[in-house]
Amino acid sequence: MDDRHPDPIRDPVTDPVSSPPDSVLEDLRSFLASALPGTALGIHDDYFEQGNANSLFALELVTFVEREFSIAVEVEDLDLDNFRTLARTAGFVHAKRAARSAGRSQAGGSTDG
Repeated sequence: MDDRHPDPIRDPVTDPVSSPPDSVLEDLRSFLASALPGTALGIHDDYFEQGNANSLFALELVTFVEREFSIAVEVEDLDLDNFRTLARTAGFVHAKRAARSAGRSQAGGSTDG
């Protein structure tokens, strides 16, 4: 694991004080199981570094994230660090959802006039 980019969520299996099961993480696990069959990956395993994934997989992962979680992955989001582990990808999804919710709250709460 790269200490400069700590994973944004903890593994509920190895870290019992973490939050309840994460549906985003479970959806990502299911995707990886089908996209990388026979590959056992932990939440912090870097599938690119381990040689389990390539650029085509990266495109499939980004497309899955956009469709499954109804978020837009912008050009500036296309940093491999956002997608190299289950934890980082789940953290990315949560951050995009939070930013979208914050944008809606600000837009809905503004009064011009």
